Amino acid sequence: MGGLEHARGRYVRAEVFARCALALRERSHGPDHPEVAADAAALAAILEGQGQYQESELLYQRDMAVFEHAAGPDHYEIAVNLNNLGSLNYKMKRIEDSEKFYCRALAMKEKLLDPDHPDVAVTLNNLAILCRSQGRREEAERLYQRCLSILGKVFGPGHPKIAACLANYARLLCQMGRNAETAGGLCKTHGQRHSVCESHFIVFCGQAGLHGRKTRSQFLLGIAQVEVSSQPTGVAATQMQDPRGIRNL
Repeated sequence: MGGLEHARGRYVRAEVFARCALALRERSHGPDHPEVAADAAALAAILEGQGQYQESELLYQRDMAVFEHAAGPDHYEIAVNLNNLGSLNYKMKRIEDSEKFYCRALAMKEKLLDPDHPDVAVTLNNLAILCRSQGRREEAERLYQRCLSILGKVFGPGHPKIAACLANYARLLCQMGRNAETAGGLCKTHGQRHSVCESHFIVFCGQAGLHGRKTRSQFLLGIAQVEVSSQPTGVAATQMQDPRGIRNL
């Protein structure tokens, strides 16, 4: 239930269910069981969504420690938590630490999975957001392009992960003064329906309090800025959590 409520953006209810599940699992398995650690990571993601970063960080670290002890340093669960710690540290403005976590997560995923696995794309998207925030735009562009290439092979048009990455990439292109390459061009290149881009713009207008018809340039900026996630934060770029983080996306 906690994962379902989290996916719906109902964080307070999700936290109640997640804490209950964690307590029950601890009583039945003990505090150092991998299933208990996985429940702790799910709770961490919920708390992160509510801005409770300190407790979230402790829970992610707890999960990593349990799996390192139980399965060694190369377990996939560790890669998941490295990605989510990267996301958490980025939100806490610890940019250097965030990048280290993302790079470790990316290297481990490529080793344990496949370079074209969709979970690799999750970390590529997040690392691209970090690079863009630091003015490393060409590097960010390469990461977004690789992310979209991977997602396009796995998911069909209209998938929320593709939409989220497209919106982030479009925002980068606008900042680089390459507006003509956004919107319709990106949608066409990556098999995204124009209606998906249009829906991004409608959401953006609602968030920004804009009304009426907008110029093409405003449309381009709109789809670039809208956040496609269950954790809306104005016009921030969309980070992605790994599946284990909320036992979903």
